Amino acid sequence: MTVDESNKPKKVLSFSCTLKDSMGKILGSTFHNEMMADEPFVNTTINSTWLKEVSVMKPGEKKTLSLKAGEAYGFYDSSLIIKLPRKDLPKELHIGDEFPVAIHKEEQPETTKLFRITKIETHEVTLDGNHPLAGKDLVFEINVTEIRTATDKDFKKEKRLEVLPQQTYLH
Repeated sequence: MTVDESNKPKKVLSFSCTLKDSMGKILGSTFHNEMMADEPFVNTTINSTWLKEVSVMKPGEKKTLSLKAGEAYGFYDSSLIIKLPRKDLPKELHIGDEFPVAIHKEEQPETTKLFRITKIETHEVTLDGNHPLAGKDLVFEINVTEIRTATDKDFKKEKRLEVLPQQTYLH
């Protein structure tokens, strides 16, 4: 007999998190953040190691989670650095602006990835498709504050509750 997974209630996990590098420098933090997922918090949109650790926590529990670069945001990939002619981009550009770029790989469907502007020159702009924390060992200090069944209001929110660790507030 199989269980119909679509009938399982979604859960909302509320938490706070401080993100540090391996030297202890605070890189970012979130407070009273929420994430919606199927219990036991199976969700492919966020880091699986982070999620696996958080999914076994109880409300009020705190945990420090150390992740190597490969477990966190992946290793830095120099092939994700591209240079484009300045004339092919909008006139108003700033370091940190993001642009979707189509990625073509042999025998795979085209995908779109966000690239960040890292350098602006007179005739050329450098874009980086790596996550800003790629290649870094990270420490997450997590405090789970609540786990509850998702309500209709949660499903109606414009912004999905599937956040962090991708959308960490960087300092």
